[in-house]
Amino acid sequence: MKKFLKGLLLALGLVWGMGATSASAVDLITATITITNAPTVNGQTITVNGNTRTWTNSVQIAGSQILTNLTIGGSATNLFNQVANFPFSSPALVLGHSGSTGITLQSSPGGALAVTLSAGWGTVVLTTNTLTAAYAFRVPYTVEAAAQQTNIVSGAVAALDSNVTTNALHESAPAVQNLVGITNAQTVTGAKTFSSVTGQWKGMVSNSPAISGTVSALTNGVWTNPTLDHPITTNLVNYGGALRSPGSGLGSEQFGASAAALGANSIAVGAAAGATNAADSSVGNGALTSGEFASAFGAGALALADQGTGIGAGSTASGTNSTAVGAFAFSGYKNSTALGYLSLATAASQLRLGTSSEHVSIPGPLSAMGNCEVTFNRYAISSLANGNNLDLAVGTNTFIEVSGPTGAFAILGIAGGRDGKMVIILNQTGQNMTIACEGGAAGNDPTAANRIITMTGADRATTGNGAAWLIYNGNSSRWICLHVDP
Repeated sequence: MKKFLKGLLLALGLVWGMGATSASAVDLITATITITNAPTVNGQTITVNGNTRTWTNSVQIAGSQILTNLTIGGSATNLFNQVANFPFSSPALVLGHSGSTGITLQSSPGGALAVTLSAGWGTVVLTTNTLTAAYAFRVPYTVEAAAQQTNIVSGAVAALDSNVTTNALHESAPAVQNLVGITNAQTVTGAKTFSSVTGQWKGMVSNSPAISGTVSALTNGVWTNPTLDHPITTNLVNYGGALRSPGSGLGSEQFGASAAALGANSIAVGAAAGATNAADSSVGNGALTSGEFASAFGAGALALADQGTGIGAGSTASGTNSTAVGAFAFSGYKNSTALGYLSLATAASQLRLGTSSEHVSIPGPLSAMGNCEVTFNRYAISSLANGNNLDLAVGTNTFIEVSGPTGAFAILGIAGGRDGKMVIILNQTGQNMTIACEGGAAGNDPTAANRIITMTGADRATTGNGAAWLIYNGNSSRWICLHVDP
């Protein structure tokens, strides 16, 4: 400790003299050596307090030779490096830069400094500063008179507090063991108050096992078992146990403005959502469940029967075990399911997909396990006339029964073709029905994509009652007549 304080006070310009109480003013000499001409050449010299260094093109004796350079800046750098590696001593001098063109040498307080340069390469300017009178530092400081004790202790603290220091006290040093370090593990006891603005502490706590009291904000931390009163969060991420918001019912959960979970084990999510029976769940603005084990998800969704599930805005599941999925889907029959916007289940144990204005697309293979029955509802078209009929409108239907003609008639084209769509046309009028090939002898359908290609390349006809089976080819944009019977 004595050596440490001695070195520190020397740097502040204090005079040491064990046993002496004071010292008179002393001089501090600074030599500014500037290189004015380059290149520096062999044989030029600098002499400091009788110690001579010589410029040379090839350094053989590093302690007394300086490497020449073609530029002033390069020469200044070489001079600095040589003196830094081999300092002038007796007395010791402090080395420094003088811009990019030279160096400075400074004596110790009261020390001598004489500098001479050989001609032709630089200049030297000596300046003298008189230091303020200093006091000797003795330990123990209590041997001094009261006034001198104040001078010594105050001076030591001022030296440690100076912002010119380049050294730091290690946080594990005995002298600072009662202070808080920034990297070491410590236990800080006693009540502490931290404040950077009035009434707030805006610092950071990392990996704290416990924080109590009122906490205004937490960032990037893990907080266990707190109670939050009306919190507002941004980008909340929950770890560990499930996020909970208990309702008034036993084991119930509620989320959203005015959401109410009143039944045991029920859940209500969304503004004004309500779950009133045990094991019910409702999610969405105005969603409501009233059946046991029922679930409603979406604004205005309803699950009104036991085990009913309504998913989508305005969806309604009012049949036992029924499911309605999609905006305004409705399933009102037992074990029935309605899927899609405005879909409507019309019978018990029924799966209803979409509406008549939609089609169901299955991009992969469709496999049916066990007994599988595929039926097509009969779609009657009674508007056909004798002679040519253009653009037969079959809509989304497959099984078509035509009527109306009282004599022979022909179908020149069918509207609504889609790749892979099949149509079976049943004729029970007793009149001959002709399927025209590309219009054939009967004349062309004006819409090319509605025309029909027969497998024979000619018109095909039924005799009296009969049927035709067709499939649409999207590649050729034509209907293909697969079979005509009889």
